[in-house]
Amino acid sequence: MAELEELRADGLRFEVQRVDIESDDALLRRYVERIPVIELGGEEVSALGLDADELRRRLATVSP
Repeated sequence: MAELEELRADGLRFEVQRVDIESDDALLRRYVERIPVIELGGEEVSALGLDADELRRRLATVSP
């Protein structure tokens, strides 16, 4: 989460939504070994950690 806050400090605007995968069997099966997963607009940006450069690139293509 701290890495996401650093991106916000750099001026990137985005909203974070935490999802408890343990409350949904399908999500738990899908992501249990890959968390954290970061999605943007329903599309996976990175898994097993934050790829800050990729997230920056993707956020730059999204209208404010």
